[in-house]
Amino acid sequence: MPKATRKKKIKSEDSKKAKLKVGKKKPAAENHTETSFKSHAIVVPSQSISENKNNGEAVNSKNQGLKDLLVHLRHYSAQVRKDAVIGLRDLFGRHPDALSAQLSAFFESVCKLTIDDDGGVRKVALLLLEDVCPTLSEDHVRPFMSLAIAYTCSAMTHISEDVRLDGLRFLNLWQVRYPDLVIAYADKIIPNYLGMMTSHRESKGPLSSGTGAALVVNPTSRMGSAKSRGEVLESLHTYLVRLLGIGDDKWWFFRGYGTLRPSGDKCDEESSLSWKDSGDSGRLLIGRFSLDADTSSATLSSVFRSAETAAPTQSKDQGRLRMEIPNGAAVMPENGVRASDFTNVKNLTSLVDTLMPVLIDLWLEGSANVFTAGRITMSPNLSLLHIVLKSMSLLWRILLVENRLTEMENGWVRSWLKTINKHLLVHFPFGSGNFAMKDKQVDIVLQDMNILFCELLSQFLLAGEDDTSSTVSWRDLMLEYIENIFKGSSRNGASAGDSQHVKISDLNAGQIQAIYPVVWAFLNSFDAERSSQLFGAFVDSMSTIANPAISKSACAFIAEILKCQDQSRYRGTFSATRNETNRRSACRWLLSLPKKLWQLKTTDLEYTEDIISILSYALRVNACAIHNDLKFLSGLDASLSPFFHTLTSKGSFFGPFITLGSTTQRNALSMLFYLPQWSEKLVRGLATCLCHPTMHVDTVCYALQIILDRQRYNGLGLSEEAFTSFMVTVGAVGVTSSELTALQAHRSTMVPHTILSVDDLLRYRVSSGTVPVGQYWSRRVAVVTCMLTCLARQPAHLSLAFSLYGSILRMSVLPIDAFYGVASALVAWREVASDKLTAEPEVSAALSSCVLGIVELGIDNSSYLMRCEELCVQLMLAFRFITEGTLQTLLARISAPCADLSTNTRTFVRLISGDETLRRFIRTDARCLDLCRRIHGIVKAALSQTDMATLEKDLLMERVESLSHFLAA
Repeated sequence: MPKATRKKKIKSEDSKKAKLKVGKKKPAAENHTETSFKSHAIVVPSQSISENKNNGEAVNSKNQGLKDLLVHLRHYSAQVRKDAVIGLRDLFGRHPDALSAQLSAFFESVCKLTIDDDGGVRKVALLLLEDVCPTLSEDHVRPFMSLAIAYTCSAMTHISEDVRLDGLRFLNLWQVRYPDLVIAYADKIIPNYLGMMTSHRESKGPLSSGTGAALVVNPTSRMGSAKSRGEVLESLHTYLVRLLGIGDDKWWFFRGYGTLRPSGDKCDEESSLSWKDSGDSGRLLIGRFSLDADTSSATLSSVFRSAETAAPTQSKDQGRLRMEIPNGAAVMPENGVRASDFTNVKNLTSLVDTLMPVLIDLWLEGSANVFTAGRITMSPNLSLLHIVLKSMSLLWRILLVENRLTEMENGWVRSWLKTINKHLLVHFPFGSGNFAMKDKQVDIVLQDMNILFCELLSQFLLAGEDDTSSTVSWRDLMLEYIENIFKGSSRNGASAGDSQHVKISDLNAGQIQAIYPVVWAFLNSFDAERSSQLFGAFVDSMSTIANPAISKSACAFIAEILKCQDQSRYRGTFSATRNETNRRSACRWLLSLPKKLWQLKTTDLEYTEDIISILSYALRVNACAIHNDLKFLSGLDASLSPFFHTLTSKGSFFGPFITLGSTTQRNALSMLFYLPQWSEKLVRGLATCLCHPTMHVDTVCYALQIILDRQRYNGLGLSEEAFTSFMVTVGAVGVTSSELTALQAHRSTMVPHTILSVDDLLRYRVSSGTVPVGQYWSRRVAVVTCMLTCLARQPAHLSLAFSLYGSILRMSVLPIDAFYGVASALVAWREVASDKLTAEPEVSAALSSCVLGIVELGIDNSSYLMRCEELCVQLMLAFRFITEGTLQTLLARISAPCADLSTNTRTFVRLISGDETLRRFIRTDARCLDLCRRIHGIVKAALSQTDMATLEKDLLMERVESLSHFLAA
């Protein structure tokens, strides 16, 4: 029985079906075969046993090449991608030229890192681009800029706030390095800017401006913080400056008042004034593109469209900002990149309607945190308010000043002016209601904000808008604030008893530049009396400025005011010529400029050039009728003298004129040309400067030509005596009368001869430094030639000149270059000189003595001495009595009891052996030949009676033999 039961049980188990349980898989059959498989790939880029990276391929410190690193940028690990970027920085630092071969692959790989999920990778990628971009030109980057902008815009709209902020930093990099390429993508970039600050919903809160803009408000959001908004708005402001073509023209607010300058055209340098009118007034420059002003009005119907605008009717579409460019609405430059046309006023008004609501809401939110606090600190909200004012001023400057609006648009402008005054004017002057102690940096920012706000409102004044409809006169508030600055009243509107006071000298260069459009707007919007008071206060405050940068800027501004009024198309109401009060203020300012010239010395050559240009312009065009003001002219003459030379009880002092460059010196002389009358002090100081050994030859010759040209105009020329004295002193002599007198006093100690050599002269005249002899002599020869040319055009002055030559030749000590100048004049006008020399025997004797002095110095065989000897020969050939006088003087010297026989004989031999023409002349002249024989006899007799050294006696005998041959020929 048990055995049968067991068999039955085993049989039932073989046929039994397994039950399935819930949640468990069906077990595999015993004969099941697994057919699935897995594979793994081992990727080792560019690895080969036959490849050696050190053979020609650029690698970094880890022996990684460019291709390997670009592959690692696509790795799934963030750390590997970060290390690859660091390796690229190392590679390009070692091999800057390695990038050129893989530029396309580099941009394709690195631009993707703009939207990388890891912040560390984005950070090092930005550093890599900052290192690489300076080495790449626009032509290298242009093909890849669309790719870079696409990834950058994608980052700015990323869901992650960190990626969006880093995308802004990448855009800032592209703006700085390639601004002309980035501005072509305004239709993609500007909406992203606003998208980072605004949301999709409409703002209805108590701090809303009512314009429809909605700011991102989230306490936990980084994008909603004042710091992030400030960064976005700062970047947007920089982008708009480049997009709207804001150039370096500091005097944009003069546009429409007499100078129609193209936007972005640099008419005046920082420190150089140009008085030429703009001849291209019919064209507007927008960025790098030039458009005709009369054809730029209907190219775009509406670039900017948004539901959040300040238009009277709200759009049904409450979406985010869109930028649409219809067909034919794009300007296609040569590089093929599209640029929006912002010369159309309609496009600009759309831009203002889009951005102003956001700016107003940013101001409302920030001002509530800044001005209601007990103490104003340097917070992100304060910085945000600052950049809001800068952006507003930029937008309205482009629209109001640089584009003339029609009457239909004036109502729209007034509505925005009302909105600005409603929300911003309540706090002006900013910081005035807060009397707590403020940080110095906060005080500077508030001062800058106040000036920016004044600049903003002044643009409405320049456009013709007034405040007649306002309950509060914002124009009077601005005027009071500006006048307090000029008068040095309390800072930022604080009480007069406050310890902190503002003066015009406390402002920096940027703040001063922002004040100029405000002042110009006031001058052309107030009545004559108030304008004169403001102009006088401004001029007086600027005349006392010690800061060179501010003083330079103020000089350029006042010069522009004077310049634009001299143009026939000037349309302003302010006049510095017709109004006597304004004319006197302008004259006071002009009289203060020469003092700045000699105070500056050579510390700021550009400012010196500016002042000279301003004075030259005012004298040339008779600005403010200064030619009729004798008191002004005498004051200007007296104040200009120290710039050249001054003589005091402590001695003689040169002004900064002699240390300036040749171009600046010529400009200063050109300014003097237009000065109606020159005083004796000014003429003497100018001559002293021109005689200085270091003065450039071009400057001296230019001065002589200017003096000559002034003689041709009635009332401008010097007297005949002064003109001749100036020409002879500067041109012929090269030293002043006082220096000649001083030379006579040194004759016994340092001057052994009548003629002073160039070396001795320079040692006496140049106290410090050295002047090469050859350079000095070349300069003097050029000056003498110029003097002869100038005097040849004024033959009436030759008689006076010869009387001066006689007094110069009678000097016991005469510089050799002075002799050269006088002798050259005598030879040039020998007909007139012959009568004068015959009538004055003393002058002829002095001239003969000078000839012997030149021959005595000629033993050095210097080039300039040889030239002087040639001139002596020309003198002796031109004037027979000079030859006779020279031989008689030499005979007298040899016949003297204690004569230096060797020296005098050597001089005689050198004289008669120097030129064949002179020898023939002496042989044919009986009296000269007789004098030579007498000299020969005296020397021969003395030789047989005098005891001397053998060598000296042999030399003397050789000279006697030379004389014998000459007389026997």
